Amino acid sequence: MNHNILPKDKHDFKSVEGLARLERSMIIPLLPELLEWLQDMNWPIAAEIVDLLSKYTSETIPHVKAVFSQSDTGWIYNILLYLINEWDTDLVSRLSSSLRELAHTVDIYEDTD
Repeated sequence: MNHNILPKDKHDFKSVEGLARLERSMIIPLLPELLEWLQDMNWPIAAEIVDLLSKYTSETIPHVKAVFSQSDTGWIYNILLYLINEWDTDLVSRLSSSLRELAHTVDIYEDTD
């Protein structure tokens, strides 16, 4: 997979536009790296990445679960608020065990309560 198509910096709108034109089979392997752009929603391309990821909800679920198992509360908060907040109930229910675990560790994940 050519990782040169990934955004190079937080202002690389051209790469995001290029990614949006690619076939699904080329985007799916890049989902973990694309999720990293949601670590800071102040980055100019973050909202564009959310729009791109919204086309790959089902394929993004395992990668979202991986983020939820980390301690980066800001990143988790951004994924909850900007990405999965727009998903339908069926998709969110596929994250139910991960979400329950987050809820039980509120002291660790205080930003996401």
